[in-house]
Amino acid sequence: MELLSPIEQLCEELKLPVVAQEYNNLSIIASQENWKYSQFLEELLRQEYNEKMSRSKNILTKMAGFPAIKTIEQFDYSFTIGVNRKQIEELASLAFVKRYENIIFLGQPGVGKTHLAIASLTKIWTALIVLENSNLDDEVVVSKRATLQQGSSIYLKENQICTIKDLVHGMLLRSGNDASVALAEHIAGSEEKFVKLMNKRAKEFGIKNTKFVDVTGLGNNISTAKDVAIMFELALKNSKFKDISGQSSYKNSLDGQIWKNKHKLVVENSKAFAGKTGYTKQSGRTLATAFYDEKSSKSFIVVTLNEKDDWKVHKSLAQKVFMK
Repeated sequence: MELLSPIEQLCEELKLPVVAQEYNNLSIIASQENWKYSQFLEELLRQEYNEKMSRSKNILTKMAGFPAIKTIEQFDYSFTIGVNRKQIEELASLAFVKRYENIIFLGQPGVGKTHLAIASLTKIWTALIVLENSNLDDEVVVSKRATLQQGSSIYLKENQICTIKDLVHGMLLRSGNDASVALAEHIAGSEEKFVKLMNKRAKEFGIKNTKFVDVTGLGNNISTAKDVAIMFELALKNSKFKDISGQSSYKNSLDGQIWKNKHKLVVENSKAFAGKTGYTKQSGRTLATAFYDEKSSKSFIVVTLNEKDDWKVHKSLAQKVFMK
């Protein structure tokens, strides 16, 4: 089928060069494959549209002074050291827009970026690494070293056999330092080796301002409120972590006692669906809380480090956000 002169003239008048160029080739394919006219017309116009978009991109690129158009698919991650591929691809997908996710900082410039001790907020990351490398029904034999940990405890005994499930609950709800060490030794063979896993995993996610030296937070684990918020968000994507950290209480199978969550907003506030507490003399009070409002479908995370009025601050921020 030859291109008719009137069609060629109309394409020139309407500035449709691709239609004029591809009409013959596409009409042959349409005839061979028995396309409907609407399908033929749609494909012809789509090719014209794609060409116009391509020309537009080239013009805008030239006007902006860019040397060439590059896409995410063409990006060389191996050449650019330190760029986190998972984060870049996640941002490129714009999935965070659909989830209404934003990071909000309230305060003076630089807030959220100060390097501070994080105490037992460490256990957010400890728990995630454990849950990524075990099953809840796995059994752990408690070492003497684990039982000798100072601070918060679930009072484990040497050679006691416990499940991962009980120990993670004891670590997140009661902040048991003995449970933290027992879990670390079970997963990696020693606390030192487990700490290496923690730092390696943080680096994989592009978390650069955090340094772990132990699994409990008793030592000098340093981070920022921003990094802790990112780690907490990542941990909450693990369904087991989300479920455990959001429980107000748990009946353990070790002695049948009920462990109440130390995070009182998780216990008392219906909009606080997960959280972790922390305290040492060095760090002061540290607190992480995840809020969700079913009515508005808003969710956000609050992290405070060395904040004396942390409960009040978290509750107040939640009220302000959900009132909007």
